[in-house]
Amino acid sequence: MNRLVPLVVSFSLLWASLAHAQAGYLGLYTGTYAAIGVQYTAEPIRFSVGLDPFWYGFGLTGAVDVKLGGFSLAPAPEVRLEGYFGAGANAGYYFNSYLFTSGGGLVADAHGLVGLEYRLPGMPYSVYAEIQLGARLLPTVAFYPGGRLGLNFR
Repeated sequence: MNRLVPLVVSFSLLWASLAHAQAGYLGLYTGTYAAIGVQYTAEPIRFSVGLDPFWYGFGLTGAVDVKLGGFSLAPAPEVRLEGYFGAGANAGYYFNSYLFTSGGGLVADAHGLVGLEYRLPGMPYSVYAEIQLGARLLPTVAFYPGGRLGLNFR
């Protein structure tokens, strides 16, 4: 019981800080581990869930990513790109996958990420592209490149 107290306190502080963070926003994405997914971002944390009929077979996936820093680029006078970098983890359950001899199982990974976001002028939307480099940890260890393309509704 005493071992659970630090865990409960940590999660309580995390959720309390999210509640006081700036207003979050929703988005849609496609990419590694999800043909289509929905995400919720409360800066600097992004939560996402998706359906994946392609990557390892049909599966349901989830991810948590944390933006650790950012930068700005201005490739043209009227164009401003917001860059970011961070880290995250994916987990999913695949029902029929070549990775498992029994048909289905859990897949998990950890990854680093770098992305660029463009806010559409005069509109409450932004588009982003992201590159991920990580290591699948379950069911076997393997390195992979990945990424995302998405639309945020701010």
